[in-house]
Amino acid sequence: MSAITDAAIIEVANLCPHLQTLNLDYAKLITDRAVIHAAEHCDLKSVDLSNQGGITDESILALAKNCPNLKLLKVDSWESDDTHI
Repeated sequence: MSAITDAAIIEVANLCPHLQTLNLDYAKLITDRAVIHAAEHCDLKSVDLSNQGGITDESILALAKNCPNLKLLKVDSWESDDTHI
């Protein structure tokens, strides 16, 4: 079984601009690159970034900036350096 990658999330974001829910819980290979791309290209309302290793504050900032309809952001077991927040 292969893990989901940034390339897969970016392709989904490109093909599904009306995507509203993005669940990346335990998707350990995902980085800011994919989350930022999805934030910039989709109408996200619910995002789960729980149990992540490759996500930083940059993803949170991109979601805040680009997703005015975001109602739920889950970040359980996620470490932020709280530099930007």
